[in-house]
This record gives sequence, structure tokens and C-alpha cells, in this order.
Amino acid sequence: MRNQNLSLHAASGLVGTTPETVRRYASDALTKEGRRYRATESDRSYQRMSALSTEGLRDIDVRGSRARSLVGRHWSAIGRFAATGDLSVLKPFAGKRVGGIELATNPDAIEEYLRRGELDIDDIYV
Repeated sequence: MRNQNLSLHAASGLVGTTPETVRRYASDALTKEGRRYRATESDRSYQRMSALSTEGLRDIDVRGSRARSLVGRHWSAIGRFAATGDLSVLKPFAGKRVGGIELATNPDAIEEYLRRGELDIDDIYV
């Protein structure tokens, strides 16, 4: 809903559930405007995610849509780095912390994890 400006009904149908189920489990991420529900700009919902830290692959507790987005963008940058070797995609994450860990930006360390096959970029939610 938030990224594509969808209605609650359209968004719930897109993921194969009902609007009632979405309201039950994601009520803190919704506001009601008249008869319509809208996604809030951000939320404080908790999610367990995998992240590549300076100390290795870690499962972390992430609270909030902005922090989850940061982890997702970091994984995307790792994927672009793996595909292209472009170091510049990692620079925006230098010194960034989420869930108590610092996100990895050392290209040598990232390449080592990739070489060993320890990273599954498509599976960031635990």
C-alpha cells in the first residue's frame, strides 16, 4: 500500500489475503481516513531479518519500516556489487547501523562471503 499507493482491498488481494487479516496484523501501519484505510508514512512493526554485518551474517531484530528498508537497500547494493564489482554502491552504507550491528561495506569481506556461498540475497527475512 505504502509504495504503490494501493487501497487496502487491492493490496490485500495482491498478496492473497483479506482486508480484515491485514487490519488485524498490521493495524499500527494503517490510518483510517473517512471510510478508506491508508498506509502510514512509516511504522514501528518488528521483523526478524538477516543482515551482513562487519562481523558476518547475523539475524537481527529490526523495528520500523525505515530500518527494514535500510537492510533491504543494503542487500540490494550487495547484489549489485556482486554482479558488477561497482564499489560505489556500498559507500552509502559506510558506518550505518541497524538492529545493533554495523552493516558490512568491506568489498574483500563481502566477496569472501559470496565466494563461500554463504549469502542468499533473496532470503533476508528469517
